Amino acid sequence: MMYKLLGIGLSFLFLVSTSHANTVDVQFVKPESFVDFKAGENDWLDFDETVLEHFQQHITKLAKELPDDTKLSINITNIDLAGRLKWIGHDRIRIFEQRYSPAIAFEYELVRDEKSLAQGHASLRNTAFLSSTNNRDKFKALGFEKRLFTKWFNATLKPFEVHQ
Repeated sequence: MMYKLLGIGLSFLFLVSTSHANTVDVQFVKPESFVDFKAGENDWLDFDETVLEHFQQHITKLAKELPDDTKLSINITNIDLAGRLKWIGHDRIRIFEQRYSPAIAFEYELVRDEKSLAQGHASLRNTAFLSSTNNRDKFKALGFEKRLFTKWFNATLKPFEVHQ
């Protein structure tokens, strides 16, 4: 798998070509203005890049399930990470509480042979993220946010998957 990272002004663009001859275009539009895009005690610069890279990799992995010769374009306009940063003594850490639910907003389009198969705007939020029976997400990097996006992907784009 090969990917190319391009910085464009204040946005980031990931272009990915998968082994299925699919193309995935993930753009983060003004990530510095995302609602809750801050690290705890991590290196601030590395945190931004790590979050963007985790999302790009996750979307690319999901897109492998789409039909050959499709192009998926995702323009992420906001990410609100699960939890909130709070000062505990001298440390700033992320605390998970039900009222601080993960949210993602984006525009998308799935194209095949220059024909749009699906397109639209999505604003996703999981207000019950801590009530899930699958609490293993809290131990994964961006687990709550990835589950939120995966649920949307499975309901919206997976119907276009290749049946082999």
